[in-house]
Amino acid sequence: MRIKRFIPAALLGGVAGVLLSVFVVSPVAAISVSDYFSYSYNFAFSKTSITGSEAFMVTVIGNANCVHDLPMTVSAANIVSTVIGRNQQTGAEVVLNPNYSLRYDNSFPNHTGQTASVTVQVPLSFPGGSVPGTYDVIGTLTDADVTILGISFNVKAYLPSTQAMGVVNYSAPSTGGGGGGGVFIPTTTATTTTTTTTSSTTPTVVSTSTTSQASTTPIVLTTVASVLISTTTTKTVQPAVQSAASFAVSSLQLTPATVKNGKTVKISVLLSNTGDLAGMYKVVMQIDGQYANSQEIELAGKSSQTVTFTHLASIEGPHIVSIGGLDKSLTVEPASTGGSIGWWIFAALAGLGIGILCGGALLYALRYKKYRP
Repeated sequence: MRIKRFIPAALLGGVAGVLLSVFVVSPVAAISVSDYFSYSYNFAFSKTSITGSEAFMVTVIGNANCVHDLPMTVSAANIVSTVIGRNQQTGAEVVLNPNYSLRYDNSFPNHTGQTASVTVQVPLSFPGGSVPGTYDVIGTLTDADVTILGISFNVKAYLPSTQAMGVVNYSAPSTGGGGGGGVFIPTTTATTTTTTTTSSTTPTVVSTSTTSQASTTPIVLTTVASVLISTTTTKTVQPAVQSAASFAVSSLQLTPATVKNGKTVKISVLLSNTGDLAGMYKVVMQIDGQYANSQEIELAGKSSQTVTFTHLASIEGPHIVSIGGLDKSLTVEPASTGGSIGWWIFAALAGLGIGILCGGALLYALRYKKYRP
């Protein structure tokens, strides 16, 4: 007798690791989890364009086949998971389905020739305040355990922590739309069939909510089939999605193009979003190849906006203004030295001097006449 060592992979890896750390088993020919199971699955969304808090579903279809008898019988499994959406533009995450539990009793394909066919539906909805955009739908594992000989063993560490499920587009509800921003969580049901030459079993499903009649169940990570895999084939069924935000800059204008030193010039461009989805764009202005100013603009899909900068001219001479690959010439002339204003000041001072001289001369003449004998 010796301790058999297995490579952990999905749930079977967790089961084998627990079994072999506690029990001494007889040696067998198989040395890998792939010698025990093969598995395939695919995903299909009920819709991929979501508005507000409306509910939608993802259907998971999986098939697992036992190709070699397990050394010990797994009698039950319980897996808990969460579904999140991750915004491709901002990286922000929202919870689409918070907490679902699926329990399988006597439904593992433990013996050669047994197959488990699973068709499940997972209810999803965006919470209020979600940012519009394209989201990756991802399953995240919360907890997992299996029962062997009446003893429960935690096998979360042996399972994949995340599973990509597909992509959906989310848009905010129209003004006046209803919905309190809550997550839609209907009652969970699942259909699982295990076939063999001698028996057939059906699992019992435990759900954390009982608020509707829709048929749903946890994500693929929470199904027995998904955690039994060693060789996996994945196919994601998705319709075409809207194009991401794409920006173009045009119509660079300088008003005026020639300015005095110390004066301001208005510099503007037309920013256009040619994509279907909203997005952010940083408009950067350079003068003579050096950073001068910038603005971050959020723009809806298929729309345009004029972006304006105010620049204080401080260096005399010709300059090149650049924005988004567009260039314009700017000329800064010397500041005014006074011109006609200086001449009037000079004339006024001269007139004042002459007036003082004439007044003095007149005063002298009058005094001289008065005292003359």
